[in-house]
Formats: sequence, C-alpha cells, structure tokens
Amino acid sequence: QVNLFYGMFTYVPMAIHAAVCFLFISLGIFLFNSDRGLMQNLTTTLAGSVAARQLIPAAILVPVLLGILRTVAHQEALFTIEFGITLLVFAIIVVLLTVIWHNTRLLNKRDLERQRAQRAQRQSEEQIQTIFRAAPDAVIVIDESGTILKWNSKAESIFGWQNAEVLGRSLPQTILPKRFWERENGGLHYFLATDQDAVPEATFEIRAINKNNEEIDVAFSISPTMVDGKNVFIGFARDITEQKKAEQKLKESEEKYSILFNSIDEGFCIIEMIFDEQKKPVDYRFLVINPSFEKQTGLLDAVGKRMREFAPDHEEHWFETYGRIALTGESIRFENRAEQLHRW
Repeated sequence: QVNLFYGMFTYVPMAIHAAVCFLFISLGIFLFNSDRGLMQNLTTTLAGSVAARQLIPAAILVPVLLGILRTVAHQEALFTIEFGITLLVFAIIVVLLTVIWHNTRLLNKRDLERQRAQRAQRQSEEQIQTIFRAAPDAVIVIDESGTILKWNSKAESIFGWQNAEVLGRSLPQTILPKRFWERENGGLHYFLATDQDAVPEATFEIRAINKNNEEIDVAFSISPTMVDGKNVFIGFARDITEQKKAEQKLKESEEKYSILFNSIDEGFCIIEMIFDEQKKPVDYRFLVINPSFEKQTGLLDAVGKRMREFAPDHEEHWFETYGRIALTGESIRFENRAEQLHRW
C-alpha cells in the first residue's frame, strides 16, 4: 500500500501547473451549462445575479491577496503575528464594505432606471388608452383570425355592441351582413389573409350592420402591427351613412340639373375671364355650354377654347361687359350684335 493514497487528511504532492490545470478543468465543468443549475443564478440579468457576479470574485480574491501580503510582511518582520492578523481582518472588512457599497450604488442606479422606464411605459400606455377612448373614429383591434380583441366607445356607438359583448367574437360575423360572410368581406378577408409586411394601409367602404341588424355605410381602414410578439390588426371605422345619403341626393340633383341644362331652349354657358397685366379683359374661355348654346351661336365643341379662337375680331364691348361683371359681381342684362357670328 502507498500510505499517501489512504487516510482522512492525506494528499498527493502535485506540481503547481498541474494543480492549476485541474482547477481550470473543474471550473470549466462547473461553468459549462450557464442556463441551468447553480450557474443559472449567476448569468441572468436580474439584480441578484448582477450582485453575485460582482461580490463573488471579491469574496475569493480579497482574502487571498491580503493573506499573501500579510505573510510577506510577517516574513520581513514588519509586525507581529497578532498585529498582522488584526490588520488582515480589518483590511478584509474595509475592502468588502467598499465593494458592497459600490455594488449597492450600482444596483440602486439600475433600479432607478428601471422605475423610470416603467413609469414612462405606464404614461405611454395611459396616453394610448386616452387616445383609444377619445378617438373620433371607431378603433377595433383584431388578431390574425379576425377575432375581436378590443374596441373603443366610438365603436360601441356605431355598432351598438359593448366592448365586453364582442370580445372573442369574429369581426366579420359581428359587423357584416350574412351575405358577405363567405366572400372577401368587403376587403377585410384580403387584409387578414395577407402577410403582414405586404399589407397596404388603405381605406375602403363596406356595408355593415349594427346590433339591431340595421345596415349602415362604413369607411374602414386597417393597419398591421406587432403587440407582444404577435401580429394584430388595428381597424378604424367611420359611419358614413349620412354622407352617402347626401351624396345620393347630390347625384340625383345633378342629374336633374343636367337634364334641365341640356333640354332648355335658352343657350347657356359658363366662361372664365382672361385679363392682361393691367387687369384689362382681353379674352374668355368656355368652361360649360349646353346644346342650345351651340345651336344658337354656331360655336361647336367650344369647351376649353377661347372666344378669340372662333372670332379674332370679336367686339371689345363683349369683353368689357363680361370683365366688369367678373370684377364687380353685378348682374347685367343687355342685347348686342356679334358681327363675326352674324347674330344678335
């Protein structure tokens, strides 16, 4: 038997470089998996891990270095063993307190920055919520499948559904008539089925229904965004029912006006006066004419053309009269002869 290999307090003599190699191998095995085990508590970004990474090296190196210094000083007979031990303990306390104070200051700074970031985020969220609630248009948030995640009070006003009633419901089946469910849903299906990066921001008009199954006209726009790593879509809806009614009335009125305009016996035209630099009327351009005007004046296809193109020597009193009307806004009734047109 080799006695050095047996016993409680025995050891094998080893070269210093071999011992150092075994030390680094052991540390490598210990530090190999940094995402689990003991090392997990040292490698995260949490405050405890940050503190440990700063305190552990100090706890290991400070006593060793100060112990070496005490030994060297004792060998040089600079002080007694008792004084050296006292000085060593005191030095360790001072150094560790300094490291702890510095670490505390860094952690406090880190916590203050985190609190400021949280406060700024909270204020930003409050501002977003204020804008969301006070938006003049309906704001609807949906996921990739078209499921409603949230909508604001304006959406409640337009569609009649409360926010709590529509959460988790399908947007097409909530706001669109049944005849659109199996189709592209007025363009909505296109946006939900398209890759987010390729989705254009656009506004389109759809026929929608409210909670009472009353059909309304809605202008709808939708934009993609990312929330917590998930693709969501934010839709903006505006009730344009009254606008559509007004447009229809205007269209009907214009049609009646057009019928009247083209059927009256009197010649009718709208002209744009042309002035020189001295504000003297020198010509006029035809903007609108009716068939009777062409028939009575003989000026065919006159829209967009100037009077002097048809009659270069047209009498000056025509331009002066029309120019005075354009400048003063006063109505004038008159009769004159147009020689080049051979007409009164």
